[in-house]
Amino acid sequence: MLFSSYGNPQRKIQREFSNHPLMLWCNAAVAPIFIANNKDWRIFGGYYAGKKERVQKDYSMLQEEYRVVNREELLEKLNELSQTGVRFHYNHLMEEYRERGFFDLSREQLCMDDLFPQLELYQRRWLYDMIQGYKAYDKRALLGYDISRAIYAAEAGFMVGHIEQEETFNLCLEFAKTLQAAFSCWEELTNSYLLGYAFQTQEDKQNLSSSLAHRIHLVEQLYQDKIKGPFTLDWNTRPVI
Repeated sequence: MLFSSYGNPQRKIQREFSNHPLMLWCNAAVAPIFIANNKDWRIFGGYYAGKKERVQKDYSMLQEEYRVVNREELLEKLNELSQTGVRFHYNHLMEEYRERGFFDLSREQLCMDDLFPQLELYQRRWLYDMIQGYKAYDKRALLGYDISRAIYAAEAGFMVGHIEQEETFNLCLEFAKTLQAAFSCWEELTNSYLLGYAFQTQEDKQNLSSSLAHRIHLVEQLYQDKIKGPFTLDWNTRPVI
């Protein structure tokens, strides 16, 4: 694990990366995750090296949320997220629901008690949202969620010392290319991210105390910042393409 002092070259790398159009774009793409974890999206890694407790927190996060404790496991996880991720199960589930005719039902019909008596009303609303997301984006519906998590994990991996600067840069470059090829604007990306977050948490977005409601509100706030917000960056930033 890497614990850096103030003068460690890692901090210099961070400053250089934070001013690079590619890395700034990548950080904007994962800004909702950064801010939800009290990180600064304008800094590569979310905070400057030298904060031992932050590094330890990232190390624990990678271990608990990604099942990663070293370079090999991190690269394997990043490959999994880019190739299949959560969207593999989601896509399979949506195709099953399509075959069963659920895609032809209105929101009111899906929310009827007799169709899914075992589900709470908010779970039926959740199902409707999942189907609408798949109708809108097809198999790329959760791609933004998976790749955003991959970028976040890659930067955290750099902060704890699992991977080096060049490897992190190249990984983020490929992730950025994937996102720009799949989506046409920030709104499509954040829609995909929130859909994936909703799929994973299966929470009631109308419950204002739920983490899903908080994440939706956070994204809305980011869009409201028209001066320094992450989504004021040009989606088609040339170094990313």
